[in-house]
Amino acid sequence: MGYEAEHESEYIDEYPGHGGTAGRRVGAFFVALVLIGLVCVLFVFFRYQYGILVSVEHDITAVRRDIEEQNEITQTLMHEKAMHGSAEYYEKIARDRLNLVYKNDIVFRIR
Repeated sequence: MGYEAEHESEYIDEYPGHGGTAGRRVGAFFVALVLIGLVCVLFVFFRYQYGILVSVEHDITAVRRDIEEQNEITQTLMHEKAMHGSAEYYEKIARDRLNLVYKNDIVFRIR
């Protein structure tokens, strides 16, 4: 082996960008920059996705609330439907809407 082979690393270290210590630093810097950029892009993407998720959860909560309200209305209507076939319902309609009374009832007229 000659002098050049033994001292090859000295020659390479003297020229930045040719695989020496300075070249490794520049390469590490670019790798760090790429990683930071990738993290920023991923953060922005997932932040956007999180915003969509929160919006959808809000919509689901509103729809569930509407379903509960409609179930209550349905229960009320089912109760009224069951009452339509009873004698009490017809009596109430006759008294309230048609102003009918029994023979023994006392009627008060306010003028």
